[in-house]
Amino acid sequence: MDKTRTGQFVRKHFEAMVFAAQVEALRTDDIAVVGSEEYADWSEQLPPWEVVQEKLAVVC
Repeated sequence: MDKTRTGQFVRKHFEAMVFAAQVEALRTDDIAVVGSEEYADWSEQLPPWEVVQEKLAVVC
């Protein structure tokens, strides 16, 4: 809240809060972006399962 304007938000802080909430909602699949499937597929960036299996013992 803005200390100089009663009942008003500080716009920069409010926008940062809204975007942070949207990022978290996207991360947890609470919201989705219509048409986003037309962009890059994040799963294509994953390493092959064989490579993952080799490193499991070290990581875990």
